[in-house]
Amino acid sequence: MVRQNYKRKIPDPVVYRAGTYYQSASEVLFRSEGNLYVAVINASLAIEIYLKSFLVKEHAVNGYKMHKKTEHGHDLLKLFKRIHQSDRVALKETIKEINPTIDIEAKLSQYKNIFTDARYMFEPVKVESIGSDVILFSRILKEAVSKIYEIRYPVNVPENVKKAVDLYSAKNEHNANP
Repeated sequence: MVRQNYKRKIPDPVVYRAGTYYQSASEVLFRSEGNLYVAVINASLAIEIYLKSFLVKEHAVNGYKMHKKTEHGHDLLKLFKRIHQSDRVALKETIKEINPTIDIEAKLSQYKNIFTDARYMFEPVKVESIGSDVILFSRILKEAVSKIYEIRYPVNVPENVKKAVDLYSAKNEHNANP
């Protein structure tokens, strides 16, 4: 994947991080008995937010650009199709590297309305099934967005900082192994 010059950071790290919170909640719920349904709803919301991290618009309040706005809507496939073509290609390629069997558009089509159609347990569910496959896909999408971000915006650690960290690590390793 070629690193491109972007005026603003896409995927947006703040929006991506918000998705990871729902992902974490999904993981906790998935491991606790009787909470698969709620875990899947949280995973579907994480998927939505990961996609929206590519659809960010700066939003200034009183001149301060500290807030973000994204596209509205919950239809995962529609959100994906609103993403710039180069970013869609990057997502497809990165997901194929992580798991060659995953077709992102097929998955997004399958899960496109899971959040809106299944979020209220007391209403009739309009989705075919709710299972751990949604959680697995959200994990893969999280990893893909993270990899894209790392490629586009690598952290360049100054050499003197690397040396200091290595020295500190070696010193602590020596003290831990008498």
